[in-house]
Amino acid sequence: MLQVLRFNPYVMIIDAHTHVTKFEKPEFQEGFEKNRDLLLAEMKASKVSRALVIAGYLDNDTANPYGWRNPDTERMIDLVSGIGNLAVIGSADPLKLTPDKLARLESQIDRRQILGIKIYLGYQAHFANDPSCAPIFELCQKSGV
Repeated sequence: MLQVLRFNPYVMIIDAHTHVTKFEKPEFQEGFEKNRDLLLAEMKASKVSRALVIAGYLDNDTANPYGWRNPDTERMIDLVSGIGNLAVIGSADPLKLTPDKLARLESQIDRRQILGIKIYLGYQAHFANDPSCAPIFELCQKSGV
């Protein structure tokens, strides 16, 4: 027997993996702010209480291998600042990680500006056991994220 799911006001729906992305469709090319607002409207319509938005590992407006453009960690923090139901997962490219970038990530974790760090293994030319990932893993372990 088919059961219809009904909204339960005591259940919180969390989208644990989303992006504020510019990609090929014209309505998503206008800007990160507009796309953030579209995400918020869709969350409201779908009764999603909270979302984790994942920053891109490339500089702002640099396309990934699929042609999508994601805000980097700093830009994503700015985009969601003051929006209580959005939280940021930062990102870093282990092959381009500098001590300064690692220190910024640590500071962002300490200030609760980011809740974790995403490594885009599918887009980058290395595996999770590559030694270049170790500083990020060590930071996450030390910070409890």
